[in-house]
Amino acid sequence: MKNIYNLLFIIILTGFVSNIYPQDYTNPKMNPEMKGYKIKGYFQITPLGGFIVPMFVLSDNYYTSGNAGFDLSYRINRETALFFESHFNFLSPVDSLAPSSSYLVFGVGSRFYWRARGVRSSFYFEAATGPYIHFFSSYTTPQGSFASSTEFNWGGNAGFGGEIVLTNSLFFTLKGKYNAIFSNKGTMSFICGQSGLSIRL
Repeated sequence: MKNIYNLLFIIILTGFVSNIYPQDYTNPKMNPEMKGYKIKGYFQITPLGGFIVPMFVLSDNYYTSGNAGFDLSYRINRETALFFESHFNFLSPVDSLAPSSSYLVFGVGSRFYWRARGVRSSFYFEAATGPYIHFFSSYTTPQGSFASSTEFNWGGNAGFGGEIVLTNSLFFTLKGKYNAIFSNKGTMSFICGQSGLSIRL
């Protein structure tokens, strides 16, 4: 029994000491792979392109379509970044007589990173909120002609992504997010997948 207590004491003491004196795995002297790698205090811009998959109500009216945009982020510390995003989502109508349609999205949010010690690539979770602007082109049906229109609604999105290192200042980014749009017609939603190159400034 005494040996068990001694073992428990050693395990607890080891964990305590390692927390007091953590190793700096971003130190290039300890890990040459981290040389020149920024961990905080930088801006990053990411041009993005991909697709959207309409869900529920939107899926009745639109096919899977494309999107394009960018996000600009600022890394506060090793785990957290704040970002602004904007992307344009094209919507292909199921009905050939329906108007052309699209969503312009603006959002601000936070990103939370997970990165293994001594590894430059990382995974992250992000969430954002902002206006979702729905554009409708003018169109004509047997019932008459209709002018173009614009709807302003509020929405939000959340999802997971990853940054794969190419160089210390250039990363391949891949992410997928669920988007919810709140309007007086009810909640509309779509999933988007995007990829691009992140440039650290």
